[in-house]
Amino acid sequence: MNLQMITSQIETILSVNEKVAENAVIISDGGQTSADLVVFLVPSVSTDESVLKKEIVEFILDKTGEEISPSRIFIVEEIPRTGTGKLFRRVLHQMMASKDEEN
Repeated sequence: MNLQMITSQIETILSVNEKVAENAVIISDGGQTSADLVVFLVPSVSTDESVLKKEIVEFILDKTGEEISPSRIFIVEEIPRTGTGKLFRRVLHQMMASKDEEN
């Protein structure tokens, strides 16, 4: 399965998780494997971020039945979208780079 299909699959899986209001999955720059997947999510409930991240990884593994696990999960207030409502992937990559610099 190619990475683009996996990103769509994970977005669909996360869309049914009651703790996720909205999500987006991208491939980190130069990514070649499922380990290069990065998840951005807007939580639907207030919760401890580290607990939520662990639950999300377990949820993905449970639903896919495969060793597909994102390398990073970022909790954000909103998912950037274009004027037509599509994911603004370039902005997501910029957000990822910015958060990587913070760490």
